[in-house]
Amino acid sequence: MRKRITFFSHLKLIAIYFFCVLEFSAIPAKSAPSSVSFQGMLIQADLMEKEDHVLFLEGNVQIIFKGQHLNANKAKIDQKKKEFIAEGNVSFVTPKATLGGDKIFMNYESNIGSVQGGYIQSGQIFFQGDLIEKTGEDTYLTTNGEYTSCATCPPSWSFKGYKIEAQLEGYAIIK
Repeated sequence: MRKRITFFSHLKLIAIYFFCVLEFSAIPAKSAPSSVSFQGMLIQADLMEKEDHVLFLEGNVQIIFKGQHLNANKAKIDQKKKEFIAEGNVSFVTPKATLGGDKIFMNYESNIGSVQGGYIQSGQIFFQGDLIEKTGEDTYLTTNGEYTSCATCPPSWSFKGYKIEAQLEGYAIIK
């Protein structure tokens, strides 16, 4: 049996289509807690506000992209510069390491950035510092830092230095 499409059912389908297009392709100027997809990222926050090419997020911020997960109290994503800045209880989990700190700046296209007042943990390796720069896929440069490979045991030893260059699952040069 064939179902007959009436004028009103056709209008309802058009309305549903436009609602879906508007809901998923554009972020409203201000919105309540929700999830959206934005430039290949899945984003969730209590409050989202968009001005021009910048998305402001506040409260329980979650950003998932390239197999990585960012948690923060607030964040700003700049669409033109392809970067984000996250602040407050920041945790950034990648397939190889967990970064955390007061503030994280990251170019989400190149995956290069920095952590202020933070740490990095990869397996047993743990280092922290005033400023940690992610200089490559697995390489980091730490300023005024401390390095140990006893992350899960009582910290029986560590090295401190004003500059630490480290490669995950590789070397560490401490000055």
